[in-house]
Amino acid sequence: MKGKSIVILVGFIVAVVLPGCGPKTAPIKYDPVDTEMINKSLGQDIAIGILNIPDRRRDSEGKEKLIGSVYGGFKNVIRRIYSEQSINLDVIDAFGNLFSANGFHVMKYPGVTDCDELSAERLCIKGYINKFWTESYYKVGAEVDIDAEIYDRKLNEVIWSGKIEGSQKKGMGGGVFANTDKMVQFLNEVLSDAIKTAWTTQGMSDALGRLSR
Repeated sequence: MKGKSIVILVGFIVAVVLPGCGPKTAPIKYDPVDTEMINKSLGQDIAIGILNIPDRRRDSEGKEKLIGSVYGGFKNVIRRIYSEQSINLDVIDAFGNLFSANGFHVMKYPGVTDCDELSAERLCIKGYINKFWTESYYKVGAEVDIDAEIYDRKLNEVIWSGKIEGSQKKGMGGGVFANTDKMVQFLNEVLSDAIKTAWTTQGMSDALGRLSR
């Protein structure tokens, strides 16, 4: 009877855990739906160019789409989580959504690294990615850390610079039974909260508002 129970347990583990051991691909999405972050008259259709935002995460070379891991015992990786595109493009898209929602005319230049290479755009945003990650061990965690600055080519000065960062952990079914869809959703929430903090309490919105004064 004991042997039969072991067989059933092993069969359950094979049926439930092993199918989830392969890679998971999911989109990174940022939508500035919070009304505190949307003022369509703010941008006045001012053109802003979003340059490449390089991925400088540790050991990111060759892993530009990797956004997370599910860990088993002894923290061995049992599943990888990937974005549908490279992380630098995800961050560029997030900035694009933010500025478009606030009335700016957005142009994206993922192959450009210098504001001097732009033509008609008044504003230029650039930066780099330090952290962008979700993981499940005993708890589920997510963190982002992005340096960014907005340069005004008309005034020839940086009008805002700062960090878009956040880190959270919560118990939502960690380990081998983690729900990877919820992990990616959690990462998206941390990204959204970090952008909101930069936009409000760190003065990004105020800096942009001064353009019309």
